[in-house]
Amino acid sequence: MTQPYGIGWSCTSSLTDPAVMVGGFQIVAEAIVRRWQTPRGGLIDDPNYGYDLTEFINADIDKAALAQIAHLAGAEAQKDERVAGCKVTITFNNGVFSVLGKVTLAAGPTFDLVVTVDKVTVTLLQVSAT
Repeated sequence: MTQPYGIGWSCTSSLTDPAVMVGGFQIVAEAIVRRWQTPRGGLIDDPNYGYDLTEFINADIDKAALAQIAHLAGAEAQKDERVAGCKVTITFNNGVFSVLGKVTLAAGPTFDLVVTVDKVTVTLLQVSAT
């Protein structure tokens, strides 16, 4: 069976143990999460890669700033050639961001991803078809 979005080892911050291969929406969601935990310029061969959401956890953020962070996170997700659009909503509660991404793939289907962000980690909680 072919995987239209690729196939690879499951990995957001490190390989899963035991290591497993993923494809479909999951591989795209994990690629987005890696973008959201990498500081801009954190990849030596791509200075325009990354938008580290953890850097905003201790910042003084109002609703306008939160909306701007969400917009820029969506724009970062769209840098992946498999992603045609990504609408991000972020809420902040007790020192943790809850991030909902509605991702439209270039091939047409859409999926939701749910992520939490605290001061040290970006955790992918759920990937589901919409």
